[in-house]
Formats: sequence, C-alpha cells, structure tokens
Amino acid sequence: MLQVICVLVLDLAVVKFLCHPAWFQITRSWRLLRQGQRTKAPIIGYNQWEDADHYLQYAPIVKLTTPDGKEYIIESNAYSNYPEDIGTLVTIYYDVQYPSDAIFKPYSVIGLHLLILLVVLGAMLGINIIFIHNLLVD
Repeated sequence: MLQVICVLVLDLAVVKFLCHPAWFQITRSWRLLRQGQRTKAPIIGYNQWEDADHYLQYAPIVKLTTPDGKEYIIESNAYSNYPEDIGTLVTIYYDVQYPSDAIFKPYSVIGLHLLILLVVLGAMLGINIIFIHNLLVD
C-alpha cells in the first residue's frame, strides 16, 4: 500500500511541476492567438546567448506601440542562430489589458510545450504500467 501512495505522490508532483507549466503556456498562447491583438513591431535589438556548442543564439527585442500610443519593450525568448535585421517588423500577439506579456511565434510555443507535455505524460504512463505490473506479479 505504501508503494501505491508513493507512486501517486510522485505522479501528482510531476503533474504539478512539469505538466501544469506546459499546459499553462499552451493555453496562454492559444488564447492570445484566438483573442489577442495581432500586430507588427520593429526589432530594436537582441538578447544573445551562447549555447553548449559555443554558437551565439539571438532573441529579438521589439518596441510595441499600442493603438493608444503607449510603448512597451518586449523581449522574446525565441532564440535562433541568425538574427533578423534591426528594424525588421515581426508579428507579435498580445493581450490588450497586459501588452507587456506579448508572445512571438505562438505556434512554436504551443508545439514545444505540447511535445514536453506528451513526453512527460508518456513517461508517467510507462512508469505506472511497469509499477502496476510488478505489483500484480508479486
């Protein structure tokens, strides 16, 4: 019985700390795609990051100007090997009430987090099947 309780606690921890954040990103991105404001904003700079292979990765920083004239600096977390030119217009999606929470490339965000969710849930299912099989055999 203690083994079953331990596995259930482990399952709950995995769902809470791995699945919930991925699901949040999926639903947030989907909501912004469906209900958010879509606009183009110019790239004004980049964040740089060196990956494990010592290649520079670039994430654009854009200036979002809302219809009421307010300006927001939005930093993307979508890194790529090749930066686009400063001044290039990129499509972003944002919530009118919270423009600073804009997202870039929502389909990439949804795809990545859906993959994470499926891998984690698949691993959980496999571990639980093995555990239940071992309980029934013993």
